[in-house]
Amino acid sequence: YAGFRRVCITDPAPERKFSRRGWVTFDHSVQIRNICYELNSTKLHEVDMGAIINRELKNRIRTINGIGQHKTIVRNDLRLITKIIKQLDERWNIWEPIDNDNEQKKTTITNVPSTTDDSEISSSTMNVSPTKNKNPIGFISYNPLLKNITEYLVEEADAEEEELLGDTSTNNENESNTFEIDKELTKVLDRLILYLRVVHSVDYYNGTEYAQEDSMPNRCGVIHVRGAPLTSITQTELTNFMQQFETRLKPFIDCHEKLDDDEAMKLGVKNEQDEVEKFIVSNCQEVGKDKWSCPLSGKKFKGPEFVRKHILNKHQDKIDEAKKEVTYFNNYLYDPKRPQLPEHPSNRPGAPPTGGGGGGVGPHPSGLPLPTPMAAQPLLSRPPLWPSMAAPHHPGPPGYYPNQFHQPRHPRPPFMYQGGGGPPGGSFHRGPNNRQLRSYEDLDAPNEM
Repeated sequence: YAGFRRVCITDPAPERKFSRRGWVTFDHSVQIRNICYELNSTKLHEVDMGAIINRELKNRIRTINGIGQHKTIVRNDLRLITKIIKQLDERWNIWEPIDNDNEQKKTTITNVPSTTDDSEISSSTMNVSPTKNKNPIGFISYNPLLKNITEYLVEEADAEEEELLGDTSTNNENESNTFEIDKELTKVLDRLILYLRVVHSVDYYNGTEYAQEDSMPNRCGVIHVRGAPLTSITQTELTNFMQQFETRLKPFIDCHEKLDDDEAMKLGVKNEQDEVEKFIVSNCQEVGKDKWSCPLSGKKFKGPEFVRKHILNKHQDKIDEAKKEVTYFNNYLYDPKRPQLPEHPSNRPGAPPTGGGGGGVGPHPSGLPLPTPMAAQPLLSRPPLWPSMAAPHHPGPPGYYPNQFHQPRHPRPPFMYQGGGGPPGGSFHRGPNNRQLRSYEDLDAPNEM
């Protein structure tokens, strides 16, 4: 399409069935709705494109709690952001030392005259001592923004004067104190926050790294800044805020690009030579007595050593593919940010045992209590699962018929009672009548009755 600028495609997301998201940026002069309509009318591998128009960012600058303006927190943020910037600069090889300076220092050392005294030699070699270059003292970084940063990292106090005067009074942690602001420290911190956001795409106060931001429609999108300062604050609030914020930035401070070899061995790292040997052995198949075949080509040989030689000479591309699989697997294993399934709660350190010796059963991962198991009983001595179907005992008279809820039934209609008896309170019997009984005899065989 005309007016195309750039495209950004994310990694497959497991929670979205490993589908990808993409952002395509065009010039403002194109008809973006017509392009979206054409993309939605086509399918890519039998999948709808689902193209929509991305809206402009509403709040690009967002604020956090104003407690970040306090002098103590600003100094603590300077310590944290200095470590983050130093690690990221070393990872991407930014601000490397210039070789020309080293060459100039070497020439100055060789041009020192031999007639100088000991004081001149010591002073000229003091700044270019090889021991000092190997083990430098203090914070060393070639980033010009971090030059003389130690002047702001170390706090000053009247400790000696307080000790001599015997001033050992301590402030209460829950007591409200005046909100202190140091504009010079804040200015230095803001410069480092802006450098971290623009160069490394890390939003410091949000604790997030915006990946592939250079390919996104907004190359520098959201940034979080400090809010309005508070009027008063306690020491407990300062301590809690610094602890929580440092926990959020821990992945950037303790960043490891690769796992240790010991940990990778526990996870099952593969050896390239062993995997190549397994590949060769798996492709040496014995067909019969003194007959071996290579399934890669279908040829037959007299022994496995000939099959091995054939694979090494004729199927080097297959061996290279096996080596690439080992490299790919090991790179995935050494990556601390690799996509993986969530760990089961019972496998986490400190979790109660879920079984084993003693027959103990731990709680369900959902937190709900498990049902109490029933004791084993013989089959013939177990109680019945359903109540008896026999009629329950009732204290009523013979004519009293309770229902299934053990309550008296409705009274019977009058025509069901004959004679004077029959109400529910009395005995149930038939009354006398003068009707003759009907005889039952077979008219065809009257003598058989």
